[in-house]
Amino acid sequence: MAMSRRTDVLILGAGGRVGEALGRLLPGYGLSISSASRHPPVANVHGVDVRSAGDVVECVEAVRPRVVIYAAGLSDPDRCERDPSASYDVNVRGVRHAAAAASRIGGRVIYYSSDYVFGAPGSYREDAQVAPRQVYGRHKVEAEQFLLGDGDNVVLRLPLLFGSRDFVAEAVNATVQGLPLRCDQRRRFPIPLDHVVQVTAMTIATHARRGVYHAVGVDGLTKLEWA
Repeated sequence: MAMSRRTDVLILGAGGRVGEALGRLLPGYGLSISSASRHPPVANVHGVDVRSAGDVVECVEAVRPRVVIYAAGLSDPDRCERDPSASYDVNVRGVRHAAAAASRIGGRVIYYSSDYVFGAPGSYREDAQVAPRQVYGRHKVEAEQFLLGDGDNVVLRLPLLFGSRDFVAEAVNATVQGLPLRCDQRRRFPIPLDHVVQVTAMTIATHARRGVYHAVGVDGLTKLEWA
């Protein structure tokens, strides 16, 4: 009897914006995928709470992927400031669980970090000194450092994203409802979600070396300019 092919990718956080795009588009790059989410949107998605080491290990060992993509996260910086414990659980502890589980089966982790690891807005190289000013950025740095010190893992730092459920949609909704909209002055380099998927697929296909990579757009703008 022929052995079944090992699954290429397990997506943790498949119910989020990035995770949903990965699940929809990665198969188009010839990759076999399995998806996991705390609140599975459909029946064929594994139910996994990344805060639980047992949940993560059980899923990873059942799927046995070559790559675990950590697309889960609490990505609202203001919410992270209000509830740093919740931020740590998902943005740091969950990453540790994923890394440990992947290491046990000889896999690797691709982790999405953020330009918030840099304290001031601007254009940065991958080897630039990190200096986060907020809880969200500090937790992203902690997760990065853990991953790069343990296993053959890759960190992709992302800026502002546009596509499904993006800031433009948020701005339109606020305008329609007559609600205030908070727009910071941080200059960022937004990219579309499908570009994130493309970069991720390339990272997998080329077996990119362990390290940090920036996936950013060409033109910089603030949320105020965008709105």
